[in-house]
Amino acid sequence: RITSAEIVAEWEKINERYPTEISYTRKMDASHGKLPNHTPSPPSKGNTPTGTHQPRATLNPMAAPDSTASRIISGWKRANPSPTPENTNPQSPSQGRPTKFRVVRDTPNSRLQSGKQQSNIAAYFSPSKGIWRYEHEKGPVKEGRGHRASLHSSFLSVHKSYHNVVSGHAIPDNHLHAQSFPDAQEWNAATRKEIGNLISRGVFELVDIEEAKQDPNCQFIKSKLGYNLKTDASNNIIRHKCRFFARGFNHILRESEASWSPTAQPSTIHVTSTIASKYNLKDKNYDAVGAYLYAPSSPHIYLYPPPSITEELRNEVFGGEGKVLRMRRALYGLKDSGARWYQQLSSTLQDIGFTCLVNDPAVFVRNNAKYRSLDMITTYVDDLRIYSKDPDQVANQIRKTYDLKETSPNEYVGIEVERSKNKHGYTEYAYSLTGFIERTMSEHDLLPARQQPIPSNNDLFSIDTSPQLDQRGQATYRSLIGALGYAANHCRPDMSIPFCILSSYNGKATKRRMQQLHQAMRYLYHTRHHKLRISFKPQHSPISLISNAETRTSTVTAYADASHASTHGKDSITGGIILLYGSCVAWICHRQRFVVTSSAAAEYIAASEVHAEAKSIAQLHFAIESIMKPTLTTYQ
Repeated sequence: RITSAEIVAEWEKINERYPTEISYTRKMDASHGKLPNHTPSPPSKGNTPTGTHQPRATLNPMAAPDSTASRIISGWKRANPSPTPENTNPQSPSQGRPTKFRVVRDTPNSRLQSGKQQSNIAAYFSPSKGIWRYEHEKGPVKEGRGHRASLHSSFLSVHKSYHNVVSGHAIPDNHLHAQSFPDAQEWNAATRKEIGNLISRGVFELVDIEEAKQDPNCQFIKSKLGYNLKTDASNNIIRHKCRFFARGFNHILRESEASWSPTAQPSTIHVTSTIASKYNLKDKNYDAVGAYLYAPSSPHIYLYPPPSITEELRNEVFGGEGKVLRMRRALYGLKDSGARWYQQLSSTLQDIGFTCLVNDPAVFVRNNAKYRSLDMITTYVDDLRIYSKDPDQVANQIRKTYDLKETSPNEYVGIEVERSKNKHGYTEYAYSLTGFIERTMSEHDLLPARQQPIPSNNDLFSIDTSPQLDQRGQATYRSLIGALGYAANHCRPDMSIPFCILSSYNGKATKRRMQQLHQAMRYLYHTRHHKLRISFKPQHSPISLISNAETRTSTVTAYADASHASTHGKDSITGGIILLYGSCVAWICHRQRFVVTSSAAAEYIAASEVHAEAKSIAQLHFAIESIMKPTLTTYQ
């Protein structure tokens, strides 16, 4: 049995040699004898690019009564009680179970998440590696990486009050939980601000529950107060955030109600950027503050007050017991809130002269006679991107109805944007996902990553006989595939083939496919600074069509190719790229739906599929240009 003094002494000894996390593991046999292997396991090599163990934040084990060492000692005493005649019975059911305790060092921007013992379950969090670790008396130890880790259902069902973690900062699960935090005052201020905003906008009204039940079409839905932190690039807290939302998973839509809300696709963003470069338009990004609250709600929606709130808040805001909230405005969480907000925004933009394009409902265009130019707006839920000679003038017109906040010009819906001038003097937009790729690699503990080439086609198309991954491995595989697909669809065409092949193994991923996915992610990480550059090129090289001794130039150029029977299932792969004014605005790469017996047939299918995509690009381009030039009647 290890005493408290020995723990502290061993901690200091290991701290001098390996200044990093230490994981203590103790196993007890039936007679409370100790197993020989109880030495703290040193950290694995390779945690740093040089392979050495770099020092982290220093820690005095006995600096304060509530220090990490004190919590280690108290937790160890709870896990290893002193032997007594009552608990030394070899037949006792509590004997023989492994007892584990996670020792984790504090870092400047994180806390030790442990100590809550409910129904013989314990949870620990490693802030430096982002690993959740928990154990149950009847189950094995489970681990999950990142704050989005999928925790075991038995843990979630028993351990109700757990910490969510974002970037190493602890976040309360509900209002009562926030009262036990050191920064409870900030969380309460964020709660008051959110509720005050809802009351000032008339989002709901209090009614008796018996009165609400008299409505024949009433729907009662649960609500919740959610909390989050906004941090900067250095992981410093900017502000505490609170959101009151409906738990809309039990919201039933009627046949006349819609839930679909259009958003700008990657190809749409690229096409509008190219046209903006052609007319030398300026662009700015705006966010509609509390967007959903501007749209009307169904009069038959009633919300229960959020649970786990203080009595003071319940009586002051929600009217005490026996009251429900009749919704007057759309609220986050309801299934139709997105569609109602889009209808409200579309009506407002049309009132100030914009036209919603039939080809893409997320794009609004109007002719600007003052500057002999055009104004364009692309919408992505509550994020607006305005292209105009004077974006502030357009924003001021919208501000008469909505509260718009100008956001960073260097980022739009998670995509990093850089602007420069090309050799012809037109604006050039450079899109990249540097920050997204770095966060993804860090969350999945893939750093440091050695430089590797992109997986070869022969390797991707080869027959795989390796064993399948376990359940946790399948979840990790799907998460990484989602990140790879996001990059491949937005600004990394070179990742289209790996994503096309590896995404077909969701749910049945093997060890070999996981290795290929890691290789693709490492290549993506080391090329994360690569950018997709889009601009107007008047001297581009278009395809010339010779007809009746007349040369006609096309502004939309498409290239198609096919790989016949490439996969082991004899499926062919279609690949294509579409250029607008010489800039790449769209690309496709997917398996063909038909199995064909010749490469010529595969080529024809690929040409047909790429032509359909190019035609949609051409129609969107024509629809925007026709607003600028209403007399234009033909399009080549």
